[in-house]
Amino acid sequence: MRLFSVGVAAFSLWFGVLVITLWVYYAAVHCPLSVSRGNQASRHDKSLARLGSGINRHLAPSHPTPRLLGSSTVKNLLERVEWADAYRYGLKDSRGVGMDCARLLFAPIGNTTRYLAVFHARSRSTKQFEVHIAQSLDLLQWEHLRRIVSNADMPVIQKDSRSGQVLLVFEQFFSSKRQWPCALGIRQYKSVQELISGQPGLQFQFRVPNTLSKIEGTPSIERWDQQRHTIRLWFHWHNEELGRDEVATGKLRDFPGDAPHWTARKHNKYVQTLSTLGVSGNVGGRHHLRFGGTSDQGLVLQEGNIQRPPLLPTDWAAWRVWMYSETSRQFIQLDVKTHQNSTAIANPAAFALPCPGSSETKNLPAESNICFAVLYFIFREGSAKNEGGQLIYYTRVSREY
Repeated sequence: MRLFSVGVAAFSLWFGVLVITLWVYYAAVHCPLSVSRGNQASRHDKSLARLGSGINRHLAPSHPTPRLLGSSTVKNLLERVEWADAYRYGLKDSRGVGMDCARLLFAPIGNTTRYLAVFHARSRSTKQFEVHIAQSLDLLQWEHLRRIVSNADMPVIQKDSRSGQVLLVFEQFFSSKRQWPCALGIRQYKSVQELISGQPGLQFQFRVPNTLSKIEGTPSIERWDQQRHTIRLWFHWHNEELGRDEVATGKLRDFPGDAPHWTARKHNKYVQTLSTLGVSGNVGGRHHLRFGGTSDQGLVLQEGNIQRPPLLPTDWAAWRVWMYSETSRQFIQLDVKTHQNSTAIANPAAFALPCPGSSETKNLPAESNICFAVLYFIFREGSAKNEGGQLIYYTRVSREY
């Protein structure tokens, strides 16, 4: 009996070892370790990159959802296109026309999420740049609505939350045959609907007088106080001595009104700091970030050209983007990573907006319904295959700020 008990115990031990061995073997084959999953994920990422032509909506690999829109988080969201929940390269409207240098405005219809975009495109018939407006429900597919301004480009837009009025600023050309001289053009609409419909006689218009050079444009809205009738703008002026565009600031008072008053000055220290960072070419467009915790920090996105002299003709592959803090007065160059590593990144903008698809997100908490939408223009001279033109992508973030 004792020998029988010993035999049973030995058999049980042998059988247990066999079961464990088979289980480890099965796990190794069918459930590889995290390193193997990482390799699989890497191959999946590359597959997404090859598919990222902007033809369809693509879901990106999962990533940690940022909780705070501090400057470091904003920097990461501005640099990591692969973090995006959805993206599109070569953005076009329903006509198949590129939506170059687009800027966004959230304009819901009742409970339906809707976005507007103003952008410029070159007319095939007149060869002039024109400012257009389009609408979208998902930030990726855009229905063209109408042309807003002829012989103009580089539009920016903002809505006053209290009055519902809309401010549109753009670069207006004087001649139909060439793009200089040019100046800032301003229109103020009484409502979003008026902007869309373009009803004549219901808008205020003003062309800003040139004060620093014959070439002034590429506006950005620093602050608009609709109640006090003042607008603070940044724009570019042309430094003929250096042969490049540089940044200036201006303030328009008493607009709308019978006698608007404009003052402007060169933003020399700002430009000089960028020059020490290697921006020897044009200091072009910029965008003021307005959302959550960043509004008080005064974060500005700025494009700059790092080409070395001579500055003509322009090296379109040499455009890069920086983030500037008006608090610290420091620039940080953004290392923007597209899916296929395009380098000529320009015309930056970013917006915090309610996420697309209200019906898809109705069961999520309110803070989960905010998306960080980023736009860049990628010049074909420094773009990877299928990545040239207007890029738009958005990432879901939390609104705990």
